[in-house]
Amino acid sequence: MPSATTIHSWRLGAQIATRSPGSMPDAIAARASLASAYRRGGKPKDAIALYQRVLADHERIAGPDHPDTITARASLAFAYRSAGQLREAIGAYERTLADRERVQGRDHADTRSARASLAAAYQQAGRLADAIHHYEQALADSERMLGPADLETLTTRSSLAAAHFADGRLAEVIPLLQRTLADSERYLGPDHPLTRAVRDNLEAATRN
Repeated sequence: MPSATTIHSWRLGAQIATRSPGSMPDAIAARASLASAYRRGGKPKDAIALYQRVLADHERIAGPDHPDTITARASLAFAYRSAGQLREAIGAYERTLADRERVQGRDHADTRSARASLAAAYQQAGRLADAIHHYEQALADSERMLGPADLETLTTRSSLAAAHFADGRLAEVIPLLQRTLADSERYLGPDHPLTRAVRDNLEAATRN
């Protein structure tokens, strides 16, 4: 967690950058850094207000399709989710995913990440059918683009299993975890953190 001194330093940096002529990109970057510090420091309202301003600045200067604008919206979505404002988070994540797909294409890594983030927000909000749908798409894209050995593929399959578990679908959970565990042990090793987590989850699922 950032100290009060660190947050003060970032706030001061944002003020200096804002007042300096010709330094708009620096000012935006300073505000984004301060927003991140607020979020990590447990000040969600301050973080969200700054992230909203950063997004507005990027939209005004670079336009809605610029990668920096899309990334700023993703950061705002994460801040909303961290603050428990799931309706706002889902709306921002949905827009982020749509923009990623349109601008960067479905197969881009940022698009896959945006889809997984939206799925996680759906799951947190209890919209499990929507979460499962997007996890399934994210998994299919990861398997097609990266193969079964990639950490993204293994993590996404584990997340899909967790969504099924939350929805009470044990018939889907156990095969997914068994496959993930086998692949994790093969490609990552038996002592990798993901392997251990999947093993624990499989043991918990089989006890239910």
